[in-house]
Amino acid sequence: MVSILDTLLAHLDACSTHQIEDAAQASGVPYHTVAKIKRRETTNPRIDTVQKLLSYFQAPRKKRKAHPVHAEV
Repeated sequence: MVSILDTLLAHLDACSTHQIEDAAQASGVPYHTVAKIKRRETTNPRIDTVQKLLSYFQAPRKKRKAHPVHAEV
């Protein structure tokens, strides 16, 4: 059986730094908290933190904030 934390970690492992920043901002979870969960420094995060992040990842992609592409000058 896969835990909800394992599901969250699978989502986070697939994210770039910019995507982690977007997830943190959109979910209301501080970036450093999300980064620590991704790095497995926080091994038992609060359930409300996990739920906020999973809600973000399970939302349809078009509702997520798109990270703007920066043009080279």
